[in-house]
Amino acid sequence: NFIMVLPGWKVFSDRLLGTLATFPWEIPAFTAKPINYVVSLILFIILVFSVINLVYGTPVKTYIRKLEVALGKRIFAALSRMLELS
Repeated sequence: NFIMVLPGWKVFSDRLLGTLATFPWEIPAFTAKPINYVVSLILFIILVFSVINLVYGTPVKTYIRKLEVALGKRIFAALSRMLELS
């Protein structure tokens, strides 16, 4: 049983390290480096979904896919607006 749980905890630790690595430790102003906050928030959300998946066994892929599609639509809309302005 331990062998089957080990890959899940490795993924969890990788995501935790990724979240910690991208978090702006010096806490710059949001306007100075907003991408750090955005990436940290996205990784933290994925980390929370991973923990939910490990603890309760719920399929998280659908939630992450919905998040990915929503983010993609927002980014596409923002880029479209930027191109219309030029």
